[in-house]
Amino acid sequence: MKTTCSFGNPLLVFLFFGSLWVIYFIVNNGVDDGVKDYLHHKVPGFWRMADSQRFVTDYILALCVFSNIFSARFLMQGGSFFSDRIAQCISAYSGMTFSLYMYHFPLLYMLKRMNIYSVESEISAIPVVFFVLLVCWVLSLVTEKKAVYLMRWLDRRLVGKPC
Repeated sequence: MKTTCSFGNPLLVFLFFGSLWVIYFIVNNGVDDGVKDYLHHKVPGFWRMADSQRFVTDYILALCVFSNIFSARFLMQGGSFFSDRIAQCISAYSGMTFSLYMYHFPLLYMLKRMNIYSVESEISAIPVVFFVLLVCWVLSLVTEKKAVYLMRWLDRRLVGKPC
């Protein structure tokens, strides 16, 4: 069985990789601070927005995430740039999103308190990211697969009703 990989529609490939680049650029180059400062000086009363002062770059980031997911959906169809094997891998990892949401911050906080990595150093963060993803994946094998049983147990304990 021969597997072919073609780029398919170049616009979709551009959307996929371009949106990743824009997200990286906004997050790591201080663009959000620059836009916030510009609007702060040009728009009267902008300071009153408090935590919402980054709404412009938040909308741009949301548009980039949308275009990334939109383009990936079509690129992951058989015989395109992303092979079926990568689509299966992404599908498997998407099953651990709740565990990742629940466990990533406590793990990062614990590693920081143990002086395993420094927040300022991007190089020391690379193995930490892989470690946290690995631990979240292992924990997801328990929490994601047993979610129905855990919900029933919690219902019995907290509410007192049998499910």
